[in-house]
Amino acid sequence: MATHNGYVDATGLCLKHTGDITWADKTAWSDYTSWIEYTDTTIETETGAKGTPLRWQSDIMDLGIARYVYPLIEVGCNGQARVVIEYHASSSDLSSKTTLGLYTDDNTATGTIETYSVLDYLEADYTDYDTTAGVGSTTTNYLGFKARYVRITVFVEAFEIAGTRKQTFISNISTKFLSDTIERNFVDADMGTFAYSSVPFDHYSTDNYGTAPVVSVQITPHYDITNEQDLVPLIYQKGGGKASFRMLDLAGNDAVGWTLDMTVKYLPEVRAYSQIGHSGIKRLR
Repeated sequence: MATHNGYVDATGLCLKHTGDITWADKTAWSDYTSWIEYTDTTIETETGAKGTPLRWQSDIMDLGIARYVYPLIEVGCNGQARVVIEYHASSSDLSSKTTLGLYTDDNTATGTIETYSVLDYLEADYTDYDTTAGVGSTTTNYLGFKARYVRITVFVEAFEIAGTRKQTFISNISTKFLSDTIERNFVDADMGTFAYSSVPFDHYSTDNYGTAPVVSVQITPHYDITNEQDLVPLIYQKGGGKASFRMLDLAGNDAVGWTLDMTVKYLPEVRAYSQIGHSGIKRLR
């Protein structure tokens, strides 16, 4: 089941941060001067305030098969939320994983802040990079990905003007991983339509169409009536936002003077967002 460092309030509608003061820390009723207190200094240097973010983490979700998906996540909260996504195509316990949106180095509330940013002080789509910490790549740039196993962790922070923490809460978390694609067609395209590179061998690439992953590439070469031969297209790479391919003749040599039709399918681009009352990840186009 999901884990968190809060409690469900009496209405049953909100998960609220508990703070880090317990009954055992007080000796008299007069010592209770606020509903919540923060004393933990673990990340005070980075954030300027004692205490920790409200943290909620899902179970590992099984999508059934490894597939290309993009996230749509909405967090109802009273602060700024950062969504961390861990995923892998075959590691069911996520012992091997790639991480998007890392906030602390081990995804615990008291871990070292890896993004060197304070959630409540930044716009939601502000990005900073850390590609060395943790396992796999870690960045606050959100993209679609290929995975079977996925887990999300949500951190929420909110600060008073004086640099003290508010009592943060989460009212709802909506999570979707969708697989619809954007299709781009190249009709009667020739060698001049694409960018050429000879490294590591002759190949051609589409221009970048955003940064979202390429899901599939279908290439249909036109019959070369001049040389009376069929041509063999080979997909070389499906990188972020573009596809690369080779065009060979039946002898395995690089062909020239060709024309083709091609369809490239991309996952939609996504980005972090924040509005009053909710934050998350939304589709960009």
